[in-house]
Amino acid sequence: MEVLYDLLTRSHWGTLAHFKDHETFGGIVQMLPQIVKKSKADTTNKKYDDYFKRFRVWCNSHQFSALPCSVSILCSFLGGLIQRGGRRILAKPINKKEPVTIDILNKLIDIFGVDKCNLLNLRICVLCLLGFNELVNMKLSDISFKQGYVEISIRKSKTDIYRRGNVIVISETGNKLCPVSWLRDFINYSRKYLFSEERRK
Repeated sequence: MEVLYDLLTRSHWGTLAHFKDHETFGGIVQMLPQIVKKSKADTTNKKYDDYFKRFRVWCNSHQFSALPCSVSILCSFLGGLIQRGGRRILAKPINKKEPVTIDILNKLIDIFGVDKCNLLNLRICVLCLLGFNELVNMKLSDISFKQGYVEISIRKSKTDIYRRGNVIVISETGNKLCPVSWLRDFINYSRKYLFSEERRK
């Protein structure tokens, strides 16, 4: 009601105030705010109030007059809304990745984990089971096997903005999806593969 009163008293509608003492139109002029308000649903009036309050805050922040308002000021306000709306429209949508389920991991192991003498397939299994890409930048010295678990030192990652590093502890699970077991097999076979290549030379 406050916004509507301002609109009907401070804008060009304010000229109707000259008729407030008129014997014919005086009563209508006094009832005009209520008549205008009742011409719309309460929810619609609430939206109008919220929108105008935003406009008035914008005008105050730029030292403009909200009422009466010039066409140029209104166009500037609408232009800002269009700009922000355009940025949202043109922004790339966030595509959330589906989580990897146990069934998916089982299928991956059934496909790539059959031949443990294939270094590439072993690498795929380890990457999938460990679940982080930093593995490709690791050195053997970053991996330390303990009793029942393994410690992996991550020197840097996308989320480590200060490059302080981190240590991840992964426990053994004792089943065919055990990441520690697959990592150990991958390292052991890598050593055998490299040793056999050196001997051939």
